[in-house]
Amino acid sequence: MKATLADAKDPDQCGIAQVANVSPNDPRFTAIVNLATKNLVETGEMFWGLHARYQFCVTNGCIVWPSQIATIEAIAVCGNPIPVRNRWFEFLATYPGVQSDGDCNRRACGANQLLDRATPSTCAFADIIGVNKKIKVYADISEVADAKILLQGNDENGQWIRTFVDDEWIDGEYVAINAATPQLSTKFFSSLVGVQKPITNGNVRLYEYDTDLATQRAIAIYEPDETRPWYRKQFIPGMDGAKCCGCVGDDANTKQVEVMAKLAYVPVRNDLDWLMIGNFSALESEVQSIMKRRNNLAQEAVTWRALAVQTLRDELRHYLGRGAVNPMRMQPRNLAGAGVRTLI
Repeated sequence: MKATLADAKDPDQCGIAQVANVSPNDPRFTAIVNLATKNLVETGEMFWGLHARYQFCVTNGCIVWPSQIATIEAIAVCGNPIPVRNRWFEFLATYPGVQSDGDCNRRACGANQLLDRATPSTCAFADIIGVNKKIKVYADISEVADAKILLQGNDENGQWIRTFVDDEWIDGEYVAINAATPQLSTKFFSSLVGVQKPITNGNVRLYEYDTDLATQRAIAIYEPDETRPWYRKQFIPGMDGAKCCGCVGDDANTKQVEVMAKLAYVPVRNDLDWLMIGNFSALESEVQSIMKRRNNLAQEAVTWRALAVQTLRDELRHYLGRGAVNPMRMQPRNLAGAGVRTLI
């Protein structure tokens, strides 16, 4: 069921407030709903509503997934499914060897495949190119007067940037967030490796600003509730060999990529925010588990967690039904490596 935080606060629909012994208007109520949701979303199971299908236009093999995506379960380039490889694949002694990050279009024996490095690896969708670049900060909506974003990275000489703020040295540089007047960093950045921002009213956008040509290029867009942006970066060697029309204006340089993705946990803050887990019975059981664990009742916490998970498994079976024929996924014949993948 699709539900909002307001629905969870309604005692006629949900009993979380009673289980947690806290008022729905208390900030602790939202905190425990978020914690219960996070615990269930990150079990790794394919519960109902935690997967989505996305379509992207990609101009080269490097892909930075949006913050809403936790992992890619399946992918197709130009309508053709390709394998998803885990973090150990590049270290197989027989095939294909470590692929170069510096050349995202490098072919891996002529076969398209999505290579995963397992961990989030970037805070922007595009890298800074060159050493004469500063970072320009735009805001879509007016923010509080003292709103600032912390940018961390290396300067034009490759040295880690440190600045003196409020009588102490910090990593990075603070730049004001101002909708009326976009702000420019005082430091040059050759790389951006970390960003910290407050919860904002609207999106905050970063641009690489060329101080010689007075031109700029978009490198990041942060949503209002992103405070520690950090994204998963993967790449598809040999994607230029894919044959399909472009996504925009029939541009031959763009390729259509479709994925089935597992969604990442996103907390709720406002009453109209959608809950990722809309099954209140499961959420109530998980809140029970949290309360028991906080009271050092480990075995009871395990029992309530198991009940929450089983409730979501039952919900999944209800929506999937028994009519669908389950497909069998096999290793493509034209690729080296193990002969059979997982059977689903």
